[in-house]
Amino acid sequence: MVIGDYDTVERTLHKAIRRSPFADARFIDLQGGVIAAVQTGASFERAPDWLTARVADRLHDINNNIVIGGRDYGVLRLRFAPQLIAGEIWTVTTLALWIAAAALFLASSCPRPDEPVAGRPGRIQQLEPGARRPSPTRATR
Repeated sequence: MVIGDYDTVERTLHKAIRRSPFADARFIDLQGGVIAAVQTGASFERAPDWLTARVADRLHDINNNIVIGGRDYGVLRLRFAPQLIAGEIWTVTTLALWIAAAALFLASSCPRPDEPVAGRPGRIQQLEPGARRPSPTRATR
């Protein structure tokens, strides 16, 4: 490879890794030279260690051979950021739990249609089995 190509590869790796689920990207050429780009400044909510460990167990490095026109140039290695991914999962999970708790609270605090509201009589009346339904009264003029 030409020296200018290494600069292009490094710029491309830095652009590719920004705002991605990867912790770093490395290009390893055939002579063993390494060009690395590490994601910096990625903010995430800290997830519990057990969740981060489970995410890390399921994510493996991605290795792609770079072959152009039948010529092998090296390997592109992408490593996932399990802390970042677990943090996003944790954020969504806690948000869903808060929404569910709020919905349950609102549902339990709202009056049901068959319960009278304070100051108004109930609209639905329970009839005893075999009892006759009262006839509606009409207003007289």
